[in-house]
Amino acid sequence: MPAADPAPPPTSVLDASALLAMLHREQGGSIVARAIDEGAAIGVVNLAEVLTKLVEKGRDPQQVRHYILEEAPPTFSRRQLERSLPGISQATIRLVLNELRDGGQIELEGKGPSAKWRVNPPL
Repeated sequence: MPAADPAPPPTSVLDASALLAMLHREQGGSIVARAIDEGAAIGVVNLAEVLTKLVEKGRDPQQVRHYILEEAPPTFSRRQLERSLPGISQATIRLVLNELRDGGQIELEGKGPSAKWRVNPPL
């Protein structure tokens, strides 16, 4: 079986404070949201900090991860996820989508509102 193509390099790198600013709707949050949509990455230490804060506030990213990998249709849009996961913030959904993309578990096909995510089969 041929090796999968490596993920494209990130368009930018975010730190925990940037994501937390977006989650708290602070100034600059919309810029962070656009960066995430365009393929920004985050380091594991920063991601752990953000995920810890999300769990502390009751926004469990594990619920999003489970839905995407176990219950969602094979292809779906971000908007479909938001409708399927009421009460989960858009920021949490974006964060998990990008984490799964960076881990090779899902792929983004297209850009903008018509973009679809596709779940990759397990290795």
